[in-house]
Amino acid sequence: MSEASSVEFMKEKIPWLTEGWGKAMLLASFVLPFCGYLFILWWIDRIHPYGAAISQIASSILACITSTYVMRHMIYRLRDQCKRTRRLPNWAAPFYLALVIAPFFVLMVHPLMVNGGRFLPTWVAIPLGLFLVVFGLLIRRSAMTGSGFSVGHALGVYLVFPEDGILVDKEVYAYLRHPLSAGVICIAIGFGFARNSVLAILTALIYLVPILVEIKLEDDELIERFGDAHRRYMKETRALFPRWQDVGRLLKLVFSGG
Repeated sequence: MSEASSVEFMKEKIPWLTEGWGKAMLLASFVLPFCGYLFILWWIDRIHPYGAAISQIASSILACITSTYVMRHMIYRLRDQCKRTRRLPNWAAPFYLALVIAPFFVLMVHPLMVNGGRFLPTWVAIPLGLFLVVFGLLIRRSAMTGSGFSVGHALGVYLVFPEDGILVDKEVYAYLRHPLSAGVICIAIGFGFARNSVLAILTALIYLVPILVEIKLEDDELIERFGDAHRRYMKETRALFPRWQDVGRLLKLVFSGG
């Protein structure tokens, strides 16, 4: 889907998004919950020496439950409702941002807040952490530009209107099925190394659990939507880590920006 057609699609499905107040509400639907969740984790982290790991585990479980409910139940109810209106209910996109997207980004950022004893020499940990963060950001940039990805994917619109979606398998998606998830994992682990503590790195690794659950849910939904085409795609690509023969091509694509 071209950028122009994607914009028209979003105007049709979420008409209020074209208004200034609509954009402000959508931004607030992400920023306010994000800050609130982050404050709760910060508070729990200081209650117990291993508070960071405990809060990350608890938050990951909640994120898994929420994602499962949305992907297994809510989207089907919305599909039935939207068959008549052909538009998303006004609450749907803010709900998705606040209760699905924001928690995943909080879990990504959380390792950056974790204190602990030094794990590696600083001259090793900081450059390694920065490299992973930058690499994760570049993967996400590659996934969101020139591959068919659009804001409709980010807001979960195609989950409700699957007939309007396309199977994205170009550019970075030719090497990774879930490059956006791969990117946030790299960033989270990079934050853990930047903090240079075992607890921070452990907190980042815990983030893999909700990511893997989300990948399973997304793959199941895509199989339902595209059938054998997505099954073939799953056989040809890996979810988070490229095949050895594709590593060089992926690195070239990510660092060259195209």
